[in-house]
Amino acid sequence: YFNCFEFDEKRMLEVLKELNYFQPEIIIGYANSLYNFSKFINQNGELKFRPRAVICAAEKSYGFQREEIGNVFGCEVFDTYGCREFMLIASECERHKGLHINVENFFVEVIKEDGTPAKPGEMGELVITDLHNYGMPFIRYKIGDMAIASDRICPCGRGLPILEDVIGRYLDIIRTREGRFVSGVFFPHLMKEFKEVKQFQVIQERLDYLVLKIVKNGSFEDGRLKFLQDELRKVLGQRMNIDIQFVKEIPLTRTGKFRVTVSKI
Repeated sequence: YFNCFEFDEKRMLEVLKELNYFQPEIIIGYANSLYNFSKFINQNGELKFRPRAVICAAEKSYGFQREEIGNVFGCEVFDTYGCREFMLIASECERHKGLHINVENFFVEVIKEDGTPAKPGEMGELVITDLHNYGMPFIRYKIGDMAIASDRICPCGRGLPILEDVIGRYLDIIRTREGRFVSGVFFPHLMKEFKEVKQFQVIQERLDYLVLKIVKNGSFEDGRLKFLQDELRKVLGQRMNIDIQFVKEIPLTRTGKFRVTVSKI
């Protein structure tokens, strides 16, 4: 076990040495911690073993993150979805075509705001009922996460129902003055194109006011900054006031996770 609260470059080097000595077959970790660790190894170290797989857990992982992790560790990377109340709810198989729902243990629904079931390809709120918890049953428990429903059957042949994707926390969705909902997924895909950004966090204070905190990775030229603002306004609307703040660090949550977006409305 390694504490992701203490994951500066000095500690990452120590962790790399310990992993090279222990050479685990499977590595499981918080998605952002694994991603940052992989970037560190790529630039500053050498991995002397190849695990069978890396499993991302605890927070949403993105395609570009899994690609970086897979390239560095030289193995397949699997995404999972779970929570403290239920543990593992859904997970990827070797085909990487969605998350297989653990239906032996849970009844999982994706519902729209009006309470009706989301159609395949639609986003809705996850509602979960556990089937084996006799001490404290959860009946149609609104977990606070958004997901995309699916009716596909995975070609792996397991036959389990699938979630196309888990988008993230309902509270992390950004709203615009035009009445649109912007998934937090948008921001990592945009920011990965800016090598000047080491880390970032989006905080919506009001419907018309958004703060973008950036930990810089070197210099940030004025032209690139304007380009970033223009790209944000294409999605967030021209009436959104965007306050870009350069900071030294962005704290993790109390559980060691990193929140990409935070909505206070």
